[in-house]
Amino acid sequence: QYSNNIGKVATTAAGLGIKLEEVNAVLAQSTAAGTNIETAFSGLNSALAKISSGQAGKKLGIDLNEATLASEGLVGALGKLEGFSTGQLQEAFGIEAFKGIQVAIQDTEKLNKLIENQIKSQGAAVKAAFTAQDTLMGSIKRIGTDVYMNGSKTVGDKIWDWIFKLIPHLNNYYADFFVDNSINMNYKSPFKPFISRYLQLPYPRLITLQSDKNEEIENNIKALDEFSSLKLKGKHIVVYLPTYRKDLNQQKKLANQLIELHKLFSEDDRFVFVYKSHFISPDIADLKNKNILEYTSPDPYPLLSISSALISDYSSVIFDYLLTKKPLSIFTYDMDFYKNDPGYYYDIEEIFSSYIARKPVEVYNMLCQQIINEDSKKDEQLNIFNNLFLPSYNNGDYDIEEIKKICGLKQ
Repeated sequence: QYSNNIGKVATTAAGLGIKLEEVNAVLAQSTAAGTNIETAFSGLNSALAKISSGQAGKKLGIDLNEATLASEGLVGALGKLEGFSTGQLQEAFGIEAFKGIQVAIQDTEKLNKLIENQIKSQGAAVKAAFTAQDTLMGSIKRIGTDVYMNGSKTVGDKIWDWIFKLIPHLNNYYADFFVDNSINMNYKSPFKPFISRYLQLPYPRLITLQSDKNEEIENNIKALDEFSSLKLKGKHIVVYLPTYRKDLNQQKKLANQLIELHKLFSEDDRFVFVYKSHFISPDIADLKNKNILEYTSPDPYPLLSISSALISDYSSVIFDYLLTKKPLSIFTYDMDFYKNDPGYYYDIEEIFSSYIARKPVEVYNMLCQQIINEDSKKDEQLNIFNNLFLPSYNNGDYDIEEIKKICGLKQ
């Protein structure tokens, strides 16, 4: 029920164009004042419906509707309710909806402060935005890579920590743009209803992997320097980058598979095994005890650019990696479970049949074959990519101004 309530308020807010920071602030303020979390979510959802329909405004004799939310935001709309008595507001909104916004109306100054703090700290209430930029990757940042926790957590941070764990792709619903690179627009059905600008563009996010412009990567990460040094000495850097598992039992299985993979590769002095977790995955406590090297930067692409091979599973990073023409193994030990919950957009069992491994030893043998025995799959990787996606801009060196123009962004 908790998960369902989160989904409802998220969908309602996104459809009305309400900023994530505003939703987060109202919820944080309510729960901090003692409102039950479930009541906070359901109440806010109900209040948004009453405001957008114009029902509450009509009862109060003020101009308060969907247009108000669009022009003044949620904070502006709630500000119009200051001065009304508790009885008047309960009559206009109903008890449930009023509970969802009561605390915010009573202290709009604190509400604004919570929003300001989120923007400054870039905490867990991230507005995952589609941004075109001339810096790192020289491209369009992938939606979701900025959802990264650091620093101390407020009550609001903790709430959104749980939200993103329950609904990992919720941040996509708050994007200004959603880019679909697939030829058949595979992501159109689940995402287009919630996104104001749904764009089909050539694949743009590969500059750190595909070009020779690695000197543009602004990283001072000591680990990268160490891995680069090891690679120069002839070591093969094998990166394991699995996607998120929401179920606790599945998380434990992932940890066990990670340990088995590490054991196989660490016993072979030709390899350096590196683990990079999904950005919302819980920490695996045993990593240090098992001497597993972990790459902790939120951006995996600098690491992938110096890698020798990738092990992943259902993550979209596989598609990015195809064009590097580097060795690849798709480790799907839990395929029977994952294909039903949460499922996947592409039939990976058919598309990637020659890359799939179900056991750690199969992954090890596959990558040894590709790396050590130089059993190249480069042509096959390019064919898979070309059959699924629109071609990249100028073979990966794309015109950022043209992308900005398509997206209607400032030149």
